[in-house]
Amino acid sequence: MGQHRYQPCYCEENVWWLCQDQRLAHLERWVVFISNAQRRCALFEQQAAAPGQAVVWDYHVVIVTRGAAGTEVWDLDSRLGMPVGLVDYLAQTFPLERFGDDVFAPRFRVVAAVEFLTGFATDRRHMREAAGGWIAPPPSWSPPAAPGHEPNLMRFVDLDDDIAGTVVDLVGLAHRFGCSCQPPAPR
Repeated sequence: MGQHRYQPCYCEENVWWLCQDQRLAHLERWVVFISNAQRRCALFEQQAAAPGQAVVWDYHVVIVTRGAAGTEVWDLDSRLGMPVGLVDYLAQTFPLERFGDDVFAPRFRVVAAVEFLTGFATDRRHMREAAGGWIAPPPSWSPPAAPGHEPNLMRFVDLDDDIAGTVVDLVGLAHRFGCSCQPPAPR
């Protein structure tokens, strides 16, 4: 689907821009924050990891859309392509047989895209080292900031904060979008 604004390690900003892409304007859109209480969430099929291996992020952000093609995920860091059907994305990115009740299992904050665009703000402080340098080079564009909002990225990431949207587990996310996702059988 062509080029999108992209900067590695700044998924929330990449998604902020993608939410505004006119090529997605005809679709229902939700921003989905992926994290957990430990802020150690394993994702497979990410470009930052070798094939077949997981990368452990403190959080990750994607877009879920619904339109004539069905429910799809837009993940600029995935090697699965974009967009990819929600069921395929969940099965390959979060293979249930690898998680169970594992500490790396994901939870999800689902926020309507319009609510995200009008309520999100970041100043990139989470990407600064203690000495002030960058953990990863920042994008060339200015940090997204909805008018009247203080930086609140980490409130969106904190799944116990009620800042916006609803928080669900993997099965709940699939059900939220009308898909089936079964937990692994007991061992």
